[in-house]
Amino acid sequence: MTVIDYQCHWFPEAYYELVRGRERYPRVDFVDGKWSFESAPGFGWSFTPEQLSVEYYLAQLDAAGTDVGVASPNMVADVARLDLSEAREVTQLLNRETGRVQREHPDRIIGLAMLPMQDAAAAIETLDEAILKDGLRGVCMHSNIAGRPIATPESLPIYRRIDELGVPLVLHPANTSMAFDLGLSWGIEVGVTWLWETSAAALSLIVGGVLDECPSLTVLHPHLGGVIPYVVGRIENVFGTLGKTSRPLGDYLRERFYVDVAVKTPGALELAINTYGLDRVLFATDFPFLDPVAHVDFMHQHFPAAALEQIRHDNRLPFPPARGTQPTTR
Repeated sequence: MTVIDYQCHWFPEAYYELVRGRERYPRVDFVDGKWSFESAPGFGWSFTPEQLSVEYYLAQLDAAGTDVGVASPNMVADVARLDLSEAREVTQLLNRETGRVQREHPDRIIGLAMLPMQDAAAAIETLDEAILKDGLRGVCMHSNIAGRPIATPESLPIYRRIDELGVPLVLHPANTSMAFDLGLSWGIEVGVTWLWETSAAALSLIVGGVLDECPSLTVLHPHLGGVIPYVVGRIENVFGTLGKTSRPLGDYLRERFYVDVAVKTPGALELAINTYGLDRVLFATDFPFLDPVAHVDFMHQHFPAAALEQIRHDNRLPFPPARGTQPTTR
């Protein structure tokens, strides 16, 4: 039975080479044998060239007993604050590179497209290139657009096109949340604010009318749905006042969303199952930000065996076949 990791990130070294030496954020440098990425002062990650190789990525999948990785270059693709021309250059490079490794390893990698969301026309053009030319099989979208919500009248055409193409939408925290300027510590930002913000983004797709306007659009909300399972009753109490929707909140959550298990909180799985249903919970490790082998061990220790068996081996987010026209080699 095939095991798919629905959240494990791969970062093309070509991106680091493209932006190396840039002084403004996000910026990259090569220090002490590592590529250092900073999204804001003091906020960033470092990887060796080996850790950025697709061979290392596949070896980590193997070590965790995983057959397929759903790959997105999440952090380096947060381009909404860049000039549009540069944002297009970065996302096109990332999509080409992700498409390349997907073609080279079609049985091991499912690639996600990244978009310059600050401009709907550019985002749609980039989307079509990524899906129809580069062959990517889904879209990864950050939880804010340069500090603005992701579901607005201006962004609705992007979602309509994603829906037309029949590919799933995968949410992910942006490098900095809409609360970043409050000056919260990095631990609070990553540990709390990011998860609140993906929850707000997911809810905005509902109450902003995106899911009603895009009836086939399927969304993966990572980290067991952020904070939604913990406060779903409170949300339901005010749901009717949040926006015009055609159905109850629970219908959207259980029919239009999936969540993944990239969370290390005992007891959180039960809340997510109650909110979304066991069949909507997907396996994920959040590699390289979590050790995939250690996370699998954690799940075996803290999640019910029968539920984990279904999550790892049976539950599936539907991806269409690759449709790219790029050659198989470059």
